[in-house]
Amino acid sequence: MGVSANVTSPPRRTGPVTIISNLVGALLGVAGVVLAGAPAANAVNPAPIVVAHRGGAYAYPENTYPGMVAAAQAGQILETDVRFTSDHVAVLAHDQDTTRVFYCSGHNYMISVTPFEVLNRDCLTRHTLSRTGAQYHLARYTSVLFAVKGIRNVRVWPEIKTQLDDADARRFLGPLITDGLITRARVTSFDGPSLKLIRRAASYDFNVTSMHTLLYEYGQGVALSVALSYGVDAIGPSYYTVHVQIGAVQNAHDRGVGVAVYNAEDQTRWANLRSLGVDWTITNHPTAYQVWARS
Repeated sequence: MGVSANVTSPPRRTGPVTIISNLVGALLGVAGVVLAGAPAANAVNPAPIVVAHRGGAYAYPENTYPGMVAAAQAGQILETDVRFTSDHVAVLAHDQDTTRVFYCSGHNYMISVTPFEVLNRDCLTRHTLSRTGAQYHLARYTSVLFAVKGIRNVRVWPEIKTQLDDADARRFLGPLITDGLITRARVTSFDGPSLKLIRRAASYDFNVTSMHTLLYEYGQGVALSVALSYGVDAIGPSYYTVHVQIGAVQNAHDRGVGVAVYNAEDQTRWANLRSLGVDWTITNHPTAYQVWARS
């Protein structure tokens, strides 16, 4: 599968919106994707479709507006994290507190209890996180979706990072619908109840995609059964999880469940994932991955 295929889903999965339920608590776990003792890269298998983790967090600070636009223009699926501020503005942020990614004029804000106006006024990404030293404001979810909607074959994977109520579920879905991205989205979350709210807020059925399940601790059978109980069609384990769970990818595929692996950041891991027949590789180095996949 060449670079031109990196924005399309595997043909066996269809439907408007895919929801990857990550359920970190009891089910999600350590991560891992390439089996111990996995065979060498098999040229018969196509390279997994590339997903830009947090917009490709190597080239730009994670979850930033320019990073998302650049990844979309490069034909990479956009994976991002969505939280709501105290005034219900959806923003792109993995962490609840601002300390790791942002410098906020000496403050450490908690996103869910802080108005967007304050975060926008005080916070810029830390210059040490940028290869150029550039700093960026906290990105609005709606602004990023609007910016990328016209890019050919764009795909977005927004991950719900907080528990939603009915109103926030509609706020989350609304821009995807308004900007015509609903059929090109794969919604992910560690929180099962939020996924149910998203489903209920929609006027049609979703294809639910998966859980970053803790295959290692709970076992493949239990993890996949729970995933399927949410109607998912894919799981999102880490590289480590698949590394220690021999046969996890094949077992998922045997039950009609796709596999998207994260924490895969070098060519050795990419080749292992390819040999396993993984469907998507989620990486901070999507551009380097595209070069590797073409080689």
